[in-house]
Amino acid sequence: MKLRGPTAATGRYMPDCGRSLSRRELLRYASIGAVGLWLAAVLPACGGEGAEEQAAGPGTSPVGPGTSPEESCPPDGIAIGASPGAAANGFDRTELVAPAGRPFTICFDNTDTGVPHNFAAYTEQGGDLLGRTEIQSGPVFQTLRLGPLEAGEYWYQCDVHPTTMTGRLIVS
Repeated sequence: MKLRGPTAATGRYMPDCGRSLSRRELLRYASIGAVGLWLAAVLPACGGEGAEEQAAGPGTSPVGPGTSPEESCPPDGIAIGASPGAAANGFDRTELVAPAGRPFTICFDNTDTGVPHNFAAYTEQGGDLLGRTEIQSGPVFQTLRLGPLEAGEYWYQCDVHPTTMTGRLIVS
């Protein structure tokens, strides 16, 4: 609906359809529309069939009842987590050890409800990216396949909190 400005005689907004709207009516309809758009965006992620698959991206596994992160992590997996308060306190581990010359999996368990985190591995602090998980709010369980890497020391961080959530990845 296209609106013309308020008329001098009535102070009401005039839609092209001929009926005039007061400022209060205009705001009410705009609010109803905004709520409708918000519900359309939020409701699909709140449940129903296939909701877990929609919410989970590649390398992401929602951990639900009866499934623990340990059960979802492959045998070559290296577990690391972001507990509540991780943005200030860091990852639950500041050093990870991985095998040289073989691919391995990082199993990242973000239990920091409503707070976005990811796991990103780099050649060094500020260096080239080796791989990363998607930035997602917890709780979410993600896996990242890395390697094979040469023996050496690498850097990992949360790209959302790169000054507090950091660590060393030692490949030997």
